[in-house]
Amino acid sequence: MNSAMNSVSSNVAPSGSSGAATGGIAMIVILLLLLVAVVACIVIYLVPTIVCIAKGTKRAWAIILINIFLGWSFLGWLGALIWAICEPGRKKRAQRLAEQKEKEAQQRQMMMQQQQILQQQQQILQQQASSVVNNVNTEN
Repeated sequence: MNSAMNSVSSNVAPSGSSGAATGGIAMIVILLLLLVAVVACIVIYLVPTIVCIAKGTKRAWAIILINIFLGWSFLGWLGALIWAICEPGRKKRAQRLAEQKEKEAQQRQMMMQQQQILQQQQQILQQQASSVVNNVNTEN
């Protein structure tokens, strides 16, 4: 009788251990999914920070502080995201500066051309005035 009970209990033990192994695997899968969900939430929470750092915005520190301290409210997060998107990055600032320098160079060139035109007009007026004086002197 003892041998029969031992064989029954030995038959039950493997099926119970396989259930525990399946439960352990399920627990590991659930924990991994939970970890992935937490990481995804953190990444989504920090999207404004990631955007402003990637763009190289001038006021990145302000956007990061707003995102960290006010991002828990949807309005704070949305405000930080809009600011990060709308704030010009390094490339746009550099492009704007280059355009401004180009405009200034064009303005200087136009001013130089206007000065040359004025000088030519003054020379023409002086020549005309001297010819008028010569004509008056020759008539007298």
